[in-house]
Amino acid sequence: MQILQSLGKLTQINADFDKTQQVATRQLNVAFMLKNKVFSIDAFLKQATALRYQGQTLDAQSKTLLALQLAEKDDDPMRIADANDNLALDILNIGAKGAIVEAMRYSELAVENRRKLENLPKLADSLVILAQIARQRGYVKRASLVANEAINAYKATGKWTKIPSAIAVFTQARYAMGFEQQLHTLQKNYELVSQTGVISQQIELLEALINLSIEQDLPQNLSQYLLTLAKFIEKYPWTPWNAKYLLLRAKTLIAKQRYAKAKQSAQALFSLGKSHNNLLMIAYGFQQVAHIDTQLQMKQNEELPTEKIDKAFRTSVALFDAIGCWHESAKTERYYAEFLDINGNSTLAEKKRYHADQVDPHLHQS
Repeated sequence: MQILQSLGKLTQINADFDKTQQVATRQLNVAFMLKNKVFSIDAFLKQATALRYQGQTLDAQSKTLLALQLAEKDDDPMRIADANDNLALDILNIGAKGAIVEAMRYSELAVENRRKLENLPKLADSLVILAQIARQRGYVKRASLVANEAINAYKATGKWTKIPSAIAVFTQARYAMGFEQQLHTLQKNYELVSQTGVISQQIELLEALINLSIEQDLPQNLSQYLLTLAKFIEKYPWTPWNAKYLLLRAKTLIAKQRYAKAKQSAQALFSLGKSHNNLLMIAYGFQQVAHIDTQLQMKQNEELPTEKIDKAFRTSVALFDAIGCWHESAKTERYYAEFLDINGNSTLAEKKRYHADQVDPHLHQS
């Protein structure tokens, strides 16, 4: 049984989630025969992880709920925390209304259980998840504090190879608070995870490097970061990573003023969101397309249907609000204000900027 457990973990590290599904199913069959609840819970959670990456988010949530039910029946706080962490990620990837708030609730439950168990490495894992969710929510100060606690917990227990995931969210949260971030630390951590071979960590570090390169107007290595990420996605085209790549590609191409190609990526993200009924992907799709059209109006004097752009901005804001993603809602309102300014509605533009400041006071002016 331990061999199946170890093999399943290895397939996750290598991002071979089809294999993860196969191994987890075998493990579950053996666990049922042996009536072993611990191995059953572990197998259900591995199945859920595989399904989540395969884009079958509702099925993933069902598997996680089965694991949680077993763990609660057995009154096993460690496995309950495992299931709550997984459930937070499932809900986040479903991307429905209230997703961020609900995901945060389960993540906080996991952290609470981990603190009682006094298992620092596991606590750090849960803190990283909570920090990621808090950053999306717009609680960037909390995200930075939680991520920093995770970093210290990993250091205290010698889990050096896990620190990069916490560094990725910490640096992005600190930048969102208004502190410039040096890319050198992220680059060093990317080199570290490149050696350990954990695919998910490499993608997390590349995402952080791309985002901060764009936000801080540091284009030197931006194309190389995106190209490296593209190669990963070509080899591991799992749904959440594909969505992440399409969004980052659109942002990168906007920064390079290659608007036609940027729009293709944004529209592809929108289509991916529609096919999975994922409101978060759809919101990003609307946001990026409308932002691109605004740039085309400003910089290339293109005549575009203003009513359509206006509706895309309003829809994006409404979706981000419904999901609970305040940071992106505020960012979209700033983009919307830019659009309103160039189309002669400066009064409403100022109202949108003022509201964005109230929603997310840390949001950069750029």
